[in-house]
Amino acid sequence: MRKLTIFVLLCLGLSMITACGGGGGSSTTTTPTTLGTDTTSDLTAAYTALETSERTAFTTILTNSDDADSQEVMSSMSAGSAGGLDSSDMLTAYNDADARAVSNPFTAGTASYSLYEAIAEALFALKSSNTSVYDAYATLFATLDDAELAAIVDVIDAAEAMGFDTFDTLADSELSAIVSAAHAASDAATPVSGVVVDPYIEGAVFCVDVNENDDCDADEPVSSASDANGAFTFDDEPADGSIILMKVAGEHNGVPYAFDGLAGVYSGGDIVVSPLTTFQAEGLTAAQVAEMFTFAGLTGITAENIVTNYMDGLIDGVTVNSENLIVLRSSIAAYMLFRILEGSTTLASMTANEIYTSAMTNGGAVNSILVAMTSLLNDSLSEARLTQVQTGSAGLVAMGFPEIAFADVVTTAVAVADRISTIGFSTCNATSGTDAQKVTAAVGAATTFVATHGLEQMIEDLSTSFYFARIKNQLSAAFQTGAANADPAYAAALNCVSGTFTLESDGSVACYVAQ
Repeated sequence: MRKLTIFVLLCLGLSMITACGGGGGSSTTTTPTTLGTDTTSDLTAAYTALETSERTAFTTILTNSDDADSQEVMSSMSAGSAGGLDSSDMLTAYNDADARAVSNPFTAGTASYSLYEAIAEALFALKSSNTSVYDAYATLFATLDDAELAAIVDVIDAAEAMGFDTFDTLADSELSAIVSAAHAASDAATPVSGVVVDPYIEGAVFCVDVNENDDCDADEPVSSASDANGAFTFDDEPADGSIILMKVAGEHNGVPYAFDGLAGVYSGGDIVVSPLTTFQAEGLTAAQVAEMFTFAGLTGITAENIVTNYMDGLIDGVTVNSENLIVLRSSIAAYMLFRILEGSTTLASMTANEIYTSAMTNGGAVNSILVAMTSLLNDSLSEARLTQVQTGSAGLVAMGFPEIAFADVVTTAVAVADRISTIGFSTCNATSGTDAQKVTAAVGAATTFVATHGLEQMIEDLSTSFYFARIKNQLSAAFQTGAANADPAYAAALNCVSGTFTLESDGSVACYVAQ
Protein backbone atom coordinates (compact mmCIF):
# COMPACT_ATOMS: atom_id res chain seq x y z
CA MET A 1 0.00 0.00 0.00
CA ARG A 2 2.81 2.38 0.89
CA LYS A 3 4.64 1.54 -2.37
CA LEU A 4 1.49 2.20 -4.40
CA THR A 5 1.02 5.57 -2.72
CA ILE A 6 4.60 6.60 -3.46
CA PHE A 7 4.17 5.48 -7.08
CA VAL A 8 1.01 7.56 -7.47
CA LEU A 9 2.67 10.65 -6.02
CA LEU A 10 5.65 10.21 -8.33
CA CYS A 11 3.26 9.91 -11.26
CA LEU A 12 1.47 13.10 -10.33
CA GLY A 13 4.76 14.93 -9.97
CA LEU A 14 6.08 13.73 -13.29
CA SER A 15 2.85 13.86 -15.24
CA MET A 16 3.83 17.13 -17.02
CA ILE A 17 7.06 15.51 -18.20
CA THR A 18 6.23 11.90 -19.08
CA ALA A 19 3.37 9.47 -19.03
CA CYS A 20 3.22 7.25 -15.95
CA GLY A 21 3.03 3.47 -15.83
CA GLY A 22 4.30 0.53 -17.78
CA GLY A 23 7.97 1.44 -18.10
CA GLY A 24 7.55 4.92 -19.62
CA GLY A 25 6.14 6.41 -22.84
CA SER A 26 6.30 9.45 -25.21
CA SER A 27 5.28 13.05 -24.31
CA THR A 28 2.02 14.40 -25.69
CA THR A 29 1.14 17.95 -26.84
CA THR A 30 -2.10 19.67 -27.77
CA THR A 31 -2.24 22.13 -30.69
CA PRO A 32 -3.29 25.57 -29.39
CA THR A 33 -6.62 26.89 -30.58
CA THR A 34 -5.92 30.55 -29.68
CA LEU A 35 -2.82 32.71 -29.47
CA GLY A 36 -3.27 32.78 -25.70
CA THR A 37 -2.93 35.49 -23.09
CA ASP A 38 0.87 35.60 -22.97
CA THR A 39 1.35 35.74 -26.74
CA THR A 40 -1.39 38.34 -27.10
CA SER A 41 0.34 40.42 -24.42
CA ASP A 42 3.67 40.12 -26.29
CA LEU A 43 2.00 41.19 -29.54
CA THR A 44 0.29 44.16 -27.89
CA ALA A 45 3.59 45.29 -26.35
CA ALA A 46 5.39 44.98 -29.70
CA TYR A 47 2.77 46.86 -31.71
CA THR A 48 2.61 49.59 -29.06
CA ALA A 49 6.38 50.06 -29.30
CA LEU A 50 6.54 50.14 -33.10
CA GLU A 51 6.15 53.16 -35.36
CA THR A 52 3.42 53.12 -38.00
CA SER A 53 5.60 51.94 -40.90
CA GLU A 54 7.20 49.29 -38.68
CA ARG A 55 3.77 48.02 -37.61
CA THR A 56 2.74 47.52 -41.23
CA ALA A 57 5.97 45.67 -42.04
CA PHE A 58 5.77 43.48 -38.93
CA THR A 59 2.19 42.54 -39.79
CA THR A 60 3.32 41.42 -43.24
CA ILE A 61 6.01 39.27 -41.66
CA LEU A 62 3.71 37.70 -39.06
CA THR A 63 0.90 36.94 -41.51
CA ASN A 64 3.45 35.12 -43.65
CA SER A 65 5.04 33.21 -40.77
CA ASP A 66 4.28 29.93 -42.55
CA ASP A 67 6.99 30.86 -45.08
CA ALA A 68 9.94 28.56 -44.39
CA ASP A 69 12.60 31.09 -45.39
CA SER A 70 11.01 33.81 -43.25
CA GLN A 71 10.94 31.36 -40.36
CA GLU A 72 14.72 30.99 -40.73
CA VAL A 73 15.11 34.77 -40.62
CA MET A 74 13.01 35.02 -37.45
CA SER A 75 14.85 32.15 -35.75
CA SER A 76 18.22 33.66 -36.61
CA MET A 77 17.07 37.07 -35.35
CA SER A 78 16.05 35.52 -32.04
CA ALA A 79 19.34 33.68 -31.71
CA GLY A 80 21.29 36.78 -32.71
CA SER A 81 19.49 38.95 -30.18
CA ALA A 82 20.08 36.39 -27.44
CA GLY A 83 23.75 36.33 -28.46
CA GLY A 84 24.18 40.09 -28.13
CA LEU A 85 23.49 41.40 -31.64
CA ASP A 86 21.57 44.68 -31.65
CA SER A 87 19.20 46.41 -34.08
CA SER A 88 22.02 48.09 -36.02
CA ASP A 89 23.62 44.68 -36.56
CA MET A 90 20.32 43.43 -37.99
CA LEU A 91 20.20 46.34 -40.45
CA THR A 92 23.82 45.77 -41.50
CA ALA A 93 23.11 42.08 -42.04
CA TYR A 94 20.12 42.99 -44.21
CA ASN A 95 22.25 45.39 -46.27
CA ASP A 96 24.85 42.64 -46.73
CA ALA A 97 22.15 40.25 -47.91
CA ASP A 98 20.70 42.85 -50.25
CA ALA A 99 24.05 43.62 -51.86
CA ARG A 100 25.31 40.07 -51.46
CA ALA A 101 28.46 41.56 -49.91
CA VAL A 102 30.72 40.25 -47.17
CA SER A 103 31.22 42.85 -44.46
CA ASN A 104 30.72 40.88 -41.24
CA PRO A 105 31.73 43.35 -38.51
CA PHE A 106 32.64 40.58 -36.07
CA THR A 107 35.84 38.57 -35.74
CA ALA A 108 35.84 35.31 -37.69
CA GLY A 109 35.44 32.27 -35.51
CA THR A 110 33.49 34.05 -32.78
CA ALA A 111 29.90 33.26 -31.85
CA SER A 112 28.78 36.75 -32.94
CA TYR A 113 30.33 36.18 -36.36
CA SER A 114 28.33 32.99 -36.84
CA LEU A 115 25.09 34.54 -35.58
CA TYR A 116 25.51 37.49 -37.96
CA GLU A 117 26.22 35.17 -40.90
CA ALA A 118 23.11 33.15 -40.11
CA ILE A 119 20.90 36.26 -40.30
CA ALA A 120 22.46 37.45 -43.57
CA GLU A 121 22.22 34.00 -45.18
CA ALA A 122 18.58 33.60 -44.13
CA LEU A 123 17.70 37.02 -45.53
CA PHE A 124 19.44 36.26 -48.82
CA ALA A 125 17.46 33.04 -49.19
CA LEU A 126 14.23 34.92 -48.47
CA LYS A 127 15.12 37.58 -51.07
CA SER A 128 15.17 34.87 -53.72
CA SER A 129 11.91 33.25 -52.66
CA ASN A 130 9.52 35.95 -51.37
CA THR A 131 10.30 39.57 -52.25
CA SER A 132 7.24 41.08 -50.54
CA VAL A 133 8.16 39.61 -47.15
CA TYR A 134 11.82 40.42 -47.78
CA ASP A 135 10.87 44.06 -48.44
CA ALA A 136 8.90 44.07 -45.18
CA TYR A 137 12.11 43.22 -43.32
CA ALA A 138 13.79 46.15 -45.12
CA THR A 139 11.13 48.54 -43.80
CA LEU A 140 11.29 47.03 -40.33
CA PHE A 141 15.08 47.15 -39.99
CA ALA A 142 15.37 50.68 -41.45
CA THR A 143 14.15 52.40 -38.26
CA LEU A 144 14.17 49.60 -35.67
CA ASP A 145 15.79 50.41 -32.32
CA ASP A 146 16.96 48.01 -29.62
CA ALA A 147 13.84 48.30 -27.44
CA GLU A 148 11.64 47.54 -30.45
CA LEU A 149 13.86 44.60 -31.40
CA ALA A 150 13.48 43.14 -27.92
CA ALA A 151 9.69 43.40 -28.15
CA ILE A 152 9.69 41.75 -31.58
CA VAL A 153 11.93 38.90 -30.43
CA ASP A 154 9.49 38.15 -27.60
CA VAL A 155 6.79 37.62 -30.25
CA ILE A 156 9.11 35.54 -32.43
CA ASP A 157 10.02 33.32 -29.48
CA ALA A 158 6.34 32.83 -28.65
CA ALA A 159 5.56 31.96 -32.28
CA GLU A 160 8.46 29.52 -32.50
CA ALA A 161 7.48 27.82 -29.26
CA MET A 162 3.92 27.46 -30.54
CA GLY A 163 5.08 26.39 -33.98
CA PHE A 164 5.33 28.98 -36.74
CA ASP A 165 2.68 27.28 -38.90
CA THR A 166 0.22 27.13 -36.02
CA PHE A 167 0.97 30.74 -35.14
CA ASP A 168 0.34 31.76 -38.75
CA THR A 169 -3.08 30.09 -38.76
CA LEU A 170 -4.14 31.72 -35.48
CA ALA A 171 -2.68 35.11 -36.40
CA ASP A 172 -4.80 35.24 -39.55
CA SER A 173 -7.93 35.35 -37.42
CA GLU A 174 -6.75 37.15 -34.27
CA LEU A 175 -4.01 39.58 -35.27
CA SER A 176 -6.24 42.29 -36.73
CA ALA A 177 -8.08 42.85 -33.45
CA ILE A 178 -4.81 42.91 -31.50
CA VAL A 179 -3.26 45.46 -33.84
CA SER A 180 -6.36 47.67 -33.71
CA ALA A 181 -6.35 47.63 -29.91
CA ALA A 182 -2.64 48.41 -29.64
CA HIS A 183 -1.96 52.14 -29.80
CA ALA A 184 1.27 52.71 -31.69
CA ALA A 185 3.88 55.07 -30.30
CA SER A 186 3.83 57.04 -33.55
CA ASP A 187 0.04 57.29 -33.49
CA ALA A 188 0.09 59.01 -30.13
CA ALA A 189 3.05 61.27 -30.81
CA THR A 190 2.83 62.27 -34.45
CA PRO A 191 -0.29 64.04 -35.67
CA VAL A 192 0.19 65.18 -39.26
CA SER A 193 -0.56 68.67 -40.53
CA GLY A 194 -1.71 69.55 -44.01
CA VAL A 195 -2.73 72.51 -46.12
CA VAL A 196 -5.25 72.75 -48.96
CA VAL A 197 -4.59 75.47 -51.48
CA ASP A 198 -6.63 76.85 -54.38
CA PRO A 199 -5.66 79.47 -53.24
CA TYR A 200 -6.66 78.62 -49.62
CA ILE A 201 -9.77 76.53 -48.97
CA GLU A 202 -11.57 76.91 -45.66
CA GLY A 203 -13.87 74.27 -44.12
CA ALA A 204 -12.55 71.40 -46.24
CA VAL A 205 -12.35 67.93 -44.66
CA PHE A 206 -10.21 65.03 -45.90
CA CYS A 207 -9.96 61.29 -45.36
CA VAL A 208 -7.23 58.69 -45.79
CA ASP A 209 -8.39 56.27 -48.49
CA VAL A 210 -7.08 53.20 -46.66
CA ASN A 211 -8.75 50.61 -48.89
CA GLU A 212 -8.07 52.67 -52.05
CA ASN A 213 -11.64 52.49 -53.34
CA ASP A 214 -11.60 56.19 -54.27
CA ASP A 215 -14.17 57.00 -51.59
CA CYS A 216 -14.22 58.16 -47.97
CA ASP A 217 -15.65 55.23 -46.01
CA ALA A 218 -17.17 55.58 -42.55
CA ASP A 219 -14.30 53.79 -40.78
CA GLU A 220 -11.44 55.67 -42.48
CA PRO A 221 -9.44 58.42 -40.71
CA VAL A 222 -10.83 61.93 -41.13
CA SER A 223 -9.04 65.26 -40.78
CA SER A 224 -10.08 68.39 -38.97
CA ALA A 225 -11.80 71.06 -41.08
CA SER A 226 -9.31 73.41 -42.73
CA ASP A 227 -9.03 76.91 -41.32
CA ALA A 228 -8.80 80.27 -43.12
CA ASN A 229 -5.20 79.46 -44.10
CA GLY A 230 -6.15 76.06 -45.46
CA ALA A 231 -4.55 74.22 -42.53
CA PHE A 232 -5.95 70.86 -41.37
CA THR A 233 -4.70 67.98 -39.22
CA PHE A 234 -4.92 64.20 -39.07
CA ASP A 235 -4.62 62.78 -35.54
CA ASP A 236 -2.80 59.70 -36.85
CA GLU A 237 0.00 59.62 -39.40
CA PRO A 238 -1.10 57.93 -42.65
CA ALA A 239 1.07 55.22 -44.14
CA ASP A 240 3.53 56.39 -46.80
CA GLY A 241 1.88 56.50 -50.19
CA SER A 242 -1.64 56.90 -48.77
CA ILE A 243 -4.14 58.72 -50.97
CA ILE A 244 -5.75 61.72 -49.27
CA LEU A 245 -9.27 62.41 -50.57
CA MET A 246 -11.51 65.45 -50.14
CA LYS A 247 -14.59 64.52 -48.07
CA VAL A 248 -16.12 68.01 -47.70
CA ALA A 249 -15.32 70.72 -50.27
CA GLY A 250 -15.41 73.85 -48.09
CA GLU A 251 -15.05 77.37 -49.50
CA HIS A 252 -12.45 79.40 -51.37
CA ASN A 253 -12.65 83.13 -51.92
CA GLY A 254 -15.56 83.03 -49.46
CA VAL A 255 -17.81 81.06 -51.83
CA PRO A 256 -18.51 77.30 -52.04
CA TYR A 257 -15.66 75.40 -53.70
CA ALA A 258 -17.13 73.88 -56.85
CA PHE A 259 -14.79 70.89 -57.29
CA ASP A 260 -14.98 68.18 -54.62
CA GLY A 261 -12.40 65.88 -56.19
CA LEU A 262 -9.19 67.35 -54.76
CA ALA A 263 -6.69 64.73 -53.61
CA GLY A 264 -3.07 64.30 -52.62
CA VAL A 265 -0.50 61.65 -51.76
CA TYR A 266 1.15 61.38 -48.33
CA SER A 267 4.91 60.91 -48.53
CA GLY A 268 6.05 62.09 -45.12
CA GLY A 269 6.13 65.58 -43.63
CA ASP A 270 3.24 67.97 -44.08
CA ILE A 271 0.47 67.13 -46.54
CA VAL A 272 -0.24 69.47 -49.45
CA VAL A 273 -3.52 69.10 -51.34
CA SER A 274 -4.23 71.19 -54.43
CA PRO A 275 -5.49 70.75 -57.99
CA LEU A 276 -1.88 69.98 -58.96
CA THR A 277 -1.45 67.20 -56.38
CA THR A 278 -4.75 65.75 -57.61
CA PHE A 279 -2.93 64.73 -60.79
CA GLN A 280 -0.44 62.84 -58.61
CA ALA A 281 -3.23 61.06 -56.76
CA GLU A 282 -4.57 60.01 -60.16
CA GLY A 283 -1.21 58.38 -60.90
CA LEU A 284 0.93 60.99 -62.68
CA THR A 285 4.40 61.94 -61.50
CA ALA A 286 5.23 65.50 -60.48
CA ALA A 287 7.53 65.72 -63.51
CA GLN A 288 4.68 64.75 -65.84
CA VAL A 289 2.39 67.38 -64.32
CA ALA A 290 5.02 70.09 -64.78
CA GLU A 291 5.59 68.91 -68.35
CA MET A 292 1.86 69.19 -69.14
CA PHE A 293 1.70 72.85 -68.11
CA THR A 294 4.98 73.74 -69.79
CA PHE A 295 3.66 72.23 -73.02
CA ALA A 296 0.49 74.32 -72.63
CA GLY A 297 2.54 77.53 -72.51
CA LEU A 298 3.02 78.13 -68.79
CA THR A 299 6.80 78.17 -68.48
CA GLY A 300 8.83 78.09 -65.29
CA ILE A 301 6.98 75.39 -63.34
CA THR A 302 9.08 72.49 -62.01
CA ALA A 303 8.36 69.07 -60.52
CA GLU A 304 9.37 70.40 -57.11
CA ASN A 305 6.71 73.14 -57.36
CA ILE A 306 3.87 70.63 -57.70
CA VAL A 307 3.90 69.55 -54.04
CA THR A 308 4.58 72.93 -52.44
CA ASN A 309 2.28 75.34 -50.65
CA TYR A 310 2.60 78.04 -53.29
CA MET A 311 0.51 80.49 -51.23
CA ASP A 312 3.25 80.57 -48.59
CA GLY A 313 5.21 83.70 -49.45
CA LEU A 314 3.21 84.48 -52.59
CA ILE A 315 1.57 87.60 -51.22
CA ASP A 316 3.45 90.12 -49.10
CA GLY A 317 1.54 93.37 -49.02
CA VAL A 318 1.94 95.00 -52.43
CA THR A 319 4.82 92.79 -53.64
CA VAL A 320 4.78 89.47 -55.47
CA ASN A 321 6.76 86.23 -55.21
CA SER A 322 7.22 85.51 -58.92
CA GLU A 323 8.10 81.80 -58.63
CA ASN A 324 5.04 80.98 -56.55
CA LEU A 325 2.88 83.07 -58.88
CA ILE A 326 3.68 80.63 -61.70
CA VAL A 327 2.50 77.72 -59.58
CA LEU A 328 -0.67 79.57 -58.58
CA ARG A 329 -1.53 80.09 -62.24
CA SER A 330 -0.98 76.39 -62.91
CA SER A 331 -3.12 75.37 -59.94
CA ILE A 332 -6.05 77.58 -60.91
CA ALA A 333 -5.76 76.34 -64.50
CA ALA A 334 -5.85 72.75 -63.19
CA TYR A 335 -8.98 73.56 -61.16
CA MET A 336 -10.64 75.01 -64.27
CA LEU A 337 -9.61 71.93 -66.25
CA PHE A 338 -11.14 69.51 -63.74
CA ARG A 339 -14.35 71.55 -63.61
CA ILE A 340 -14.75 71.55 -67.40
CA LEU A 341 -13.91 67.84 -67.67
CA GLU A 342 -16.72 67.13 -65.18
CA GLY A 343 -19.12 68.27 -67.91
CA SER A 344 -18.51 65.02 -69.78
CA THR A 345 -18.83 61.55 -68.25
CA THR A 346 -16.11 60.09 -70.47
CA LEU A 347 -13.73 63.01 -69.98
CA ALA A 348 -14.23 62.97 -66.22
CA SER A 349 -13.36 59.26 -66.10
CA MET A 350 -10.07 59.53 -68.04
CA THR A 351 -7.17 57.57 -66.59
CA ALA A 352 -3.92 59.24 -65.58
CA ASN A 353 -2.24 58.02 -68.76
CA GLU A 354 -5.11 59.32 -70.90
CA ILE A 355 -4.95 62.73 -69.21
CA TYR A 356 -1.21 62.94 -69.80
CA THR A 357 -1.41 61.79 -73.41
CA SER A 358 -4.22 64.27 -74.14
CA ALA A 359 -2.30 67.09 -72.45
CA MET A 360 0.84 66.36 -74.49
CA THR A 361 -1.03 66.26 -77.81
CA ASN A 362 -1.64 69.52 -79.65
CA GLY A 363 -5.40 69.88 -79.95
CA GLY A 364 -6.06 67.12 -77.41
CA ALA A 365 -9.01 67.73 -75.10
CA VAL A 366 -6.85 68.39 -72.03
CA ASN A 367 -4.28 70.40 -74.00
CA SER A 368 -6.98 72.60 -75.56
CA ILE A 369 -8.44 73.48 -72.16
CA LEU A 370 -5.04 74.09 -70.53
CA VAL A 371 -3.85 76.32 -73.38
CA ALA A 372 -6.98 78.47 -73.13
CA MET A 373 -6.95 78.68 -69.34
CA THR A 374 -3.22 79.37 -68.96
CA SER A 375 -3.45 82.12 -71.59
CA LEU A 376 -6.23 83.75 -69.58
CA LEU A 377 -4.35 83.44 -66.30
CA ASN A 378 -1.06 84.66 -67.73
CA ASP A 379 -2.94 87.86 -68.54
CA SER A 380 -5.16 88.28 -65.49
CA LEU A 381 -2.80 87.03 -62.76
CA SER A 382 0.51 88.79 -63.22
CA GLU A 383 2.82 91.42 -61.79
CA ALA A 384 1.95 93.61 -64.78
CA ARG A 385 -1.73 93.34 -63.89
CA LEU A 386 -0.96 94.42 -60.32
CA THR A 387 0.92 97.45 -61.64
CA GLN A 388 -2.00 98.31 -63.89
CA VAL A 389 -4.64 98.23 -61.15
CA GLN A 390 -2.35 100.08 -58.76
CA THR A 391 -1.88 102.78 -61.39
CA GLY A 392 -5.63 103.00 -61.80
CA SER A 393 -6.06 103.54 -58.08
CA ALA A 394 -3.34 106.15 -57.73
CA GLY A 395 -5.95 108.84 -57.09
CA LEU A 396 -7.29 106.94 -54.07
CA VAL A 397 -3.80 106.47 -52.66
CA ALA A 398 -3.15 110.19 -53.08
CA MET A 399 -6.20 110.86 -50.92
CA GLY A 400 -4.87 108.62 -48.13
CA PHE A 401 -6.43 105.27 -49.01
CA PRO A 402 -4.25 102.11 -48.74
CA GLU A 403 -2.62 100.82 -51.91
CA ILE A 404 -4.19 97.93 -53.80
CA ALA A 405 -2.36 94.72 -52.85
CA PHE A 406 -1.67 91.61 -54.85
CA ALA A 407 -4.19 89.82 -52.63
CA ASP A 408 -6.88 91.83 -54.44
CA VAL A 409 -5.56 90.63 -57.81
CA VAL A 410 -5.54 87.01 -56.61
CA THR A 411 -9.12 87.10 -55.33
CA THR A 412 -10.14 88.76 -58.59
CA ALA A 413 -8.46 86.08 -60.71
CA VAL A 414 -10.14 83.34 -58.67
CA ALA A 415 -13.57 84.94 -59.17
CA VAL A 416 -12.94 85.15 -62.93
CA ALA A 417 -11.77 81.52 -62.98
CA ASP A 418 -14.87 80.39 -61.09
CA ARG A 419 -17.18 82.03 -63.63
CA ILE A 420 -15.29 80.83 -66.70
CA SER A 421 -14.97 77.25 -65.42
CA THR A 422 -18.71 77.25 -64.68
CA ILE A 423 -19.39 78.39 -68.24
CA GLY A 424 -17.05 75.67 -69.54
CA PHE A 425 -18.66 73.00 -67.39
CA SER A 426 -22.22 73.96 -68.35
CA THR A 427 -21.40 74.17 -72.05
CA CYS A 428 -19.54 70.87 -72.06
CA ASN A 429 -22.41 69.20 -70.24
CA ALA A 430 -25.06 70.66 -72.58
CA THR A 431 -23.24 69.97 -75.85
CA SER A 432 -24.06 66.82 -77.80
CA GLY A 433 -21.46 65.04 -79.87
CA THR A 434 -17.94 63.80 -79.39
CA ASP A 435 -15.62 64.75 -76.55
CA ALA A 436 -13.67 66.91 -78.98
CA GLN A 437 -16.85 68.77 -79.89
CA LYS A 438 -17.75 69.22 -76.23
CA VAL A 439 -14.33 70.67 -75.42
CA THR A 440 -14.35 72.93 -78.48
CA ALA A 441 -17.75 74.29 -77.46
CA ALA A 442 -16.65 74.78 -73.83
CA VAL A 443 -13.46 76.64 -74.75
CA GLY A 444 -15.37 78.67 -77.32
CA ALA A 445 -18.02 79.70 -74.80
CA ALA A 446 -15.37 80.79 -72.30
CA THR A 447 -13.48 82.75 -74.94
CA THR A 448 -16.68 84.43 -76.14
CA PHE A 449 -17.58 85.43 -72.57
CA VAL A 450 -14.22 87.14 -72.10
CA ALA A 451 -14.38 88.85 -75.48
CA THR A 452 -17.96 90.04 -74.95
CA HIS A 453 -17.55 91.54 -71.49
CA GLY A 454 -13.89 92.52 -71.66
CA LEU A 455 -11.29 91.02 -69.35
CA GLU A 456 -9.91 94.48 -68.51
CA GLN A 457 -13.30 95.76 -67.36
CA MET A 458 -14.16 92.65 -65.33
CA ILE A 459 -10.79 92.74 -63.56
CA GLU A 460 -11.12 96.44 -62.80
CA ASP A 461 -14.64 96.03 -61.37
CA LEU A 462 -13.80 92.94 -59.32
CA SER A 463 -10.47 94.17 -57.96
CA THR A 464 -12.08 97.42 -56.85
CA SER A 465 -14.81 95.53 -55.00
CA PHE A 466 -12.40 93.15 -53.28
CA TYR A 467 -10.12 96.08 -52.42
CA PHE A 468 -12.81 98.10 -50.64
CA ALA A 469 -14.17 95.05 -48.82
CA ARG A 470 -10.63 94.23 -47.60
CA ILE A 471 -9.77 97.72 -46.35
CA LYS A 472 -13.19 98.62 -44.93
CA ASN A 473 -12.15 98.12 -41.31
CA GLN A 474 -9.03 100.22 -41.89
CA LEU A 475 -11.08 103.23 -42.94
CA SER A 476 -12.58 105.84 -40.66
CA ALA A 477 -16.29 106.57 -40.92
CA ALA A 478 -15.49 109.74 -42.81
CA PHE A 479 -13.40 107.90 -45.39
CA GLN A 480 -16.10 105.25 -45.83
CA THR A 481 -18.76 107.91 -46.34
CA GLY A 482 -16.57 109.83 -48.78
CA ALA A 483 -15.86 106.71 -50.85
CA ALA A 484 -19.52 105.66 -50.89
CA ASN A 485 -20.57 109.13 -52.08
CA ALA A 486 -17.84 109.21 -54.73
CA ASP A 487 -18.84 106.05 -56.60
CA PRO A 488 -21.81 103.65 -56.38
CA ALA A 489 -19.42 100.71 -56.94
CA TYR A 490 -17.43 101.75 -53.88
CA ALA A 491 -20.63 101.99 -51.87
CA ALA A 492 -21.77 98.54 -53.01
CA ALA A 493 -18.43 97.02 -52.02
CA LEU A 494 -18.42 98.67 -48.59
CA ASN A 495 -22.00 97.54 -47.94
CA CYS A 496 -21.37 93.89 -48.97
CA VAL A 497 -21.91 91.92 -45.75
CA SER A 498 -20.05 88.77 -46.90
CA GLY A 499 -17.05 90.76 -48.10
CA THR A 500 -16.70 88.57 -51.18
CA PHE A 501 -17.93 88.85 -54.74
CA THR A 502 -18.85 86.77 -57.76
CA LEU A 503 -18.71 87.44 -61.46
CA GLU A 504 -22.14 86.98 -62.97
CA SER A 505 -23.07 85.52 -66.36
CA ASP A 506 -23.55 89.03 -67.77
CA GLY A 507 -20.07 90.11 -66.66
CA SER A 508 -21.31 92.20 -63.74
CA VAL A 509 -20.04 91.97 -60.14
CA ALA A 510 -22.37 90.79 -57.36
CA CYS A 511 -21.99 90.66 -53.59
CA TYR A 512 -22.08 86.99 -52.63
CA VAL A 513 -25.03 85.99 -50.46
CA ALA A 514 -24.89 82.52 -48.89
CA GLN A 515 -27.73 80.27 -50.01
